[in-house]
Amino acid sequence: MKILLVVITLMALASAASVSLEDLEFQAWKLKFGKSYKSVEEEARRKMTWLENRKLILVHNMLADQGIKSYRLGMNHFADMSNQEYRETVFKGCLGSFNRTKKHSAAIFHRQAGGAVLPDTVDWREEGYVTDVKDQQQCGSCWAFSVTGALEGQTFRKTGKLISLSQQQLVDCSNENYGCNGGWMDRAFDYIIYNNGIDTEESYPYEAIDGYCRFNPATVGATCTGYIYASSGDEYALQYAVANVGPISVAIDASSSTFQFYNSGIYDEPMCSSSHLNHAVLVVGYGTEGWMFQGQDYWLVKNRMRILLIVTTLMALASVHSISLEDLEFSDWKLKFGKIYKSAEEEIQRKKIWLENRELVLAHNMLADQNIKSYRLGMNYFSDMSNQEYRNSVFKGCLGSFNRTNRESAATFFRGSAILPKTVDWRKKGYVTEVKDQQNCGSCWAFSATGSLEGQTRRKTGKLVSLSEQQLVDCSWSYGNFGCAGGLMNTSFEYIRDNNGIDTEKSYPYEARDNDCRFNPATVGATCTGYVNIKSGDEKALQEAVATIGPISVAIDAGHISFQQYESGVYDEPDCSSIELDHGVLAVGYGREQKKAYWLVKNSWGLNWGDKGYIKMSRNKHNQCGIATDASYPLV
Repeated sequence: MKILLVVITLMALASAASVSLEDLEFQAWKLKFGKSYKSVEEEARRKMTWLENRKLILVHNMLADQGIKSYRLGMNHFADMSNQEYRETVFKGCLGSFNRTKKHSAAIFHRQAGGAVLPDTVDWREEGYVTDVKDQQQCGSCWAFSVTGALEGQTFRKTGKLISLSQQQLVDCSNENYGCNGGWMDRAFDYIIYNNGIDTEESYPYEAIDGYCRFNPATVGATCTGYIYASSGDEYALQYAVANVGPISVAIDASSSTFQFYNSGIYDEPMCSSSHLNHAVLVVGYGTEGWMFQGQDYWLVKNRMRILLIVTTLMALASVHSISLEDLEFSDWKLKFGKIYKSAEEEIQRKKIWLENRELVLAHNMLADQNIKSYRLGMNYFSDMSNQEYRNSVFKGCLGSFNRTNRESAATFFRGSAILPKTVDWRKKGYVTEVKDQQNCGSCWAFSATGSLEGQTRRKTGKLVSLSEQQLVDCSWSYGNFGCAGGLMNTSFEYIRDNNGIDTEKSYPYEARDNDCRFNPATVGATCTGYVNIKSGDEKALQEAVATIGPISVAIDAGHISFQQYESGVYDEPDCSSIELDHGVLAVGYGREQKKAYWLVKNSWGLNWGDKGYIKMSRNKHNQCGIATDASYPLV
């Protein structure tokens, strides 16, 4: 019934020619976060707030896309709230409760004298010290979650067992705190000390309301003998504590709208207070993330005028009250992907296509949010193209070039009886180079070929060397390849074999166009003695090859708009062909996600397509998209 209602809603929205982008986005957002309102008037008011926040987020992210902001914002479940409503909902009595004199004295952790050498990066999640992310819901119990997080880490450190502890017990039983109306971490530690323990979350689950105390000594998950303060205001002391002790309870100012909508990146809010604190969280590590201007002052000087122009443009956009959401989103998308059109007429046409694709993406993702679809779509570089234009642009002469007989025969890999691992990811073993971008050149075949040869060379030598796709584009024409107009992986292996090698990418970099052959025997990065074909159509044989050999070159049907706009999840396209193949990619692993078997596939369209350049394609679904039809790997 739920599926039927969602589908009917989407059909109604899609068939309404007058539906606006903001209406469709608002409906998608409501469905995703389960929002419903008591009246038409409340919905209208919430939508107005939502729209204001949506525009604020778009403007901020336009700056982030240009490297002016170090973090991105997103539309979360607070997006229909004003900042004041967000504060009142999340912090409740917590607001200001951290700003008082501490009741008890405790030891102080100071930075160590002599400047102890600390690791550059710490992440206690990777060491097993941190439980899954939890949700305090409509209860001001952040303090309880911070306390249990720190105690869970220290208990793991002592016992080697990670046990999720009961926040609800702290809400109900630590009487010197105020339950859902706020509290203090030190008072919670005091309670656990005097109570001789805290129950497990399993035995005393979270309810997000104030209840009566139901502590059970028989189900204690952890005890506490005391606590230590990090020296107030000293970030170096905190860093030392995080590095040497484990996850640390901290209080912060989380009241800004930028925190309300934070999505990713390094949060940097100049208006944040270091004394008026309203939210408790858990520090589980630290590190450094590269940013546009960090350590590169000359870029700051060089780009000041560009930044000024962008900021001026954004201020103008933000100040125009009548600007539509679709205009702002389209401007954001153009800026992100560097899109410039030759005329106003072309821009109008591109915007029309972009809007159609945006509505398609929204409708699809409404189904994904309800688990009706197993993958999500996104707005990428191809979003101002019709599906036919996308095919012509990406595949060029590749279209159909995989559907021909190979020049020569080769050995065939058949499935055996080996017991295979449930999950394989050759990236983690150092067999896979970074995601590359073929750009406006039909050279997918070259990227697939170099990818599998890079993996086999790494397997043999222990060294991962990025190889030259441009050499294959320029030099393998006599083997039946056509440069930017298409080619095959197997004929590339033949060329490399007969040529006695292929240059490194560093010595023969990619240009995304056909050019003269400039092979240099002095800069060869890999050689090849032949290749092996995987038994055509046999996914089990392909699985065994991926598990036991390494990354495998494969050809697929990538012509559908669902592939064009793919973003994340397990791609499942029933209309995919297992015969008409048009794109060469690299299978670098396999696994399961939410019980759905997938192939982990590396594409050659840059990091802004798909899941940072990768796609998870359905596995064991009758050779969907032909992934096992024309698979092979080189011999080295």
